[in-house]
Amino acid sequence: MDAEQDLQDQEQYEGEEGEHYAGPVSSALAEQRVSRKRAQEDVKLLANRIALLKQEEKKAWKKIEDTKKKATDIVQVRQRNADHTSEKMSIAKYRQMEEEALAQKNQMMRNEQKDAIRQQQMSKHTKNVVDAQNIKGERNQHEEMI
Repeated sequence: MDAEQDLQDQEQYEGEEGEHYAGPVSSALAEQRVSRKRAQEDVKLLANRIALLKQEEKKAWKKIEDTKKKATDIVQVRQRNADHTSEKMSIAKYRQMEEEALAQKNQMMRNEQKDAIRQQQMSKHTKNVVDAQNIKGERNQHEEMI
């Protein structure tokens, strides 16, 4: 459409043999055409620049969202690791307590066995002493009888 307007303006000011009028009106129109073209080119450039900035902004927001997601993932992984470590420590502590309780039980059983063996030995010794005294007493009686 702008090309048609330019063509009409040009035909209007050309003479019969293609002469151009060099009057103030034709130079003003030419300046307007140039100015309009520059303005249209500027509008296109600005629109392209705006579109490019919007794309860059979209990319920046995407990077921000990706970074936020990565940060959230890292926090979740750290929390999961901390929970796992805490669970391992709890299990280790529980096992240690069980081992200590078992060691105490075993020690008590050993002590009880030692006490039982001592009592058996003392009973045997006492029995042996009593038996020895009985035999001695019987021997003394037997000798007295003879």
